[in-house]
Amino acid sequence: MLLKDKKTFPYAEELHEGYLILGKDLNIIYSANKLSVSEIKHSISGTFQWQNNVCSILIKDGIPLGRTSSHKYTMNAPESLIARLIDGSLVYRSEDYLDNEKLKEYEWAVGGLGLVDYNPVKEGFVGKYSEVLDDIGHTGLGITHDDDIVCLYKKCSAAEFRDWAMNKLELKYAIMLDSGTIAAINTGEKVINGNQKQNNILQVIG
Repeated sequence: MLLKDKKTFPYAEELHEGYLILGKDLNIIYSANKLSVSEIKHSISGTFQWQNNVCSILIKDGIPLGRTSSHKYTMNAPESLIARLIDGSLVYRSEDYLDNEKLKEYEWAVGGLGLVDYNPVKEGFVGKYSEVLDDIGHTGLGITHDDDIVCLYKKCSAAEFRDWAMNKLELKYAIMLDSGTIAAINTGEKVINGNQKQNNILQVIG
């Protein structure tokens, strides 16, 4: 369970052998593999990428950096996303494609593997795509019941990551992001995998 007595955002802590950064909003940084989290305080590696291209839904300031789910074209599968709408509300949705009309709703959005209704098969994480479910470094994005933003890192299996986020931390919404060699975090005090150049980075802001 997240601590309730923190007054200053963003802040970071270690809970249940994982790391989290808590704040009030999210800054999405598209870096085209030019930056690492070691250069950006209170950040984690972002959503799924392939050959230096974003391959999940990623919206920054209403502009699509990626508008399709990671397995839409290979498995015809949707993914889960966490987003802030133009009206300021935070939502958790299942989408496979955001057309121009849908884009009008979003200030920002990040897609990944849903942890609320955890179903990797439904979202296309099967066969060669199931490697991200292994016992490796995982990052995630979540929303607390107070509507704070949480970025997460833990080395474990995807099922254990889901249990940590939803049951131990008691988050309202959560998704898992890209994993393995790409997974990285900078809590402001501790950096993990800081040498890895990232395609996109998520930074918690106050």
